[in-house]
Amino acid sequence: MKTLTLTYITTSLLLLYVIFAQRVFAEAATPNPQIVPFPSLLITEVDFKNSTSDTITIQVVDDMNNGNGRSIKGLSLKDDSIFFSFDEDLYIRSEEKIVINFKNEAKSINAFDNGIQVNLTKSGLTGTTEQIVLIQGEDVLDAFC
Repeated sequence: MKTLTLTYITTSLLLLYVIFAQRVFAEAATPNPQIVPFPSLLITEVDFKNSTSDTITIQVVDDMNNGNGRSIKGLSLKDDSIFFSFDEDLYIRSEEKIVINFKNEAKSINAFDNGIQVNLTKSGLTGTTEQIVLIQGEDVLDAFC
């Protein structure tokens, strides 16, 4: 009887130890992920068939961070396929603009007082039948047709 009681107590303590260890290691191995919302953006202007430069203007309606700025890394533009993506970790604030210019000699990204200017070497927008889609990953944020 003493042996059975001792075995029961030992098994119970071992089980409690295993449960405790699982919780400790599970919490350390899987921290709570932080979900970061992507800024609210709108394509507000498209200027095409300009002899100098075609332009797309994107307005940051809300940076989803109380005006403190949010990264736009992963933001892409596509027509039939993706032709530009923000691979850099750039930050933009509410009410700022992203101005994308086509037909440039070299690609560059520059900050200005009210946002970011992107110069692309892409030949430009071809006409009114072309669609411009603003995406983040697989999510469509806005489109212009």
